[in-house]
Amino acid sequence: MLDHQTQAPDNLPLFRRLTRFLNRSCHISRDFDTMKPEELTSFRMLLRLLQARLRGDVEQLQEEAFSSSEAGGDQRSSNHMAEMGSDAWDLDFALQLVENDQGVLDEISHALKKFDEGRYGLCEFCLEQGLPETKSRIPKARLQAIPHARNCVDCERKKELSR
Repeated sequence: MLDHQTQAPDNLPLFRRLTRFLNRSCHISRDFDTMKPEELTSFRMLLRLLQARLRGDVEQLQEEAFSSSEAGGDQRSSNHMAEMGSDAWDLDFALQLVENDQGVLDEISHALKKFDEGRYGLCEFCLEQGLPETKSRIPKARLQAIPHARNCVDCERKKELSR
């Protein structure tokens, strides 16, 4: 299987093949049928590839951000306020990207746990409302777009409006 050291360039062709398979095998309509085993396998592989890619991105961003800030004292040191502000902005931007990617990694880990529980593709909000699993399925088209989605589109809208 994949380990956390796998980088995106190595996975890109496989990622594209999985995406094409999902596009061919999943109907774009609001298909609430139970997923076939090969579709579940493809979604699991897609999540693992995304996870590996994001982990690589996070590690690279952290290395670049902290190496440039540590090396900045020797190489790029400047007394000019504009340069110092630009360096601070670059560091802040890189750390925000790391934080966002870490949030997505947490969502992907949660989705992979749902696989283990046999609950992948079920809307958490619908289940909380007491709907049966047959009425709580997230459409495959949504999972194709956001494989780590916790909720169906309608429930996500309700959640956003309540904020």
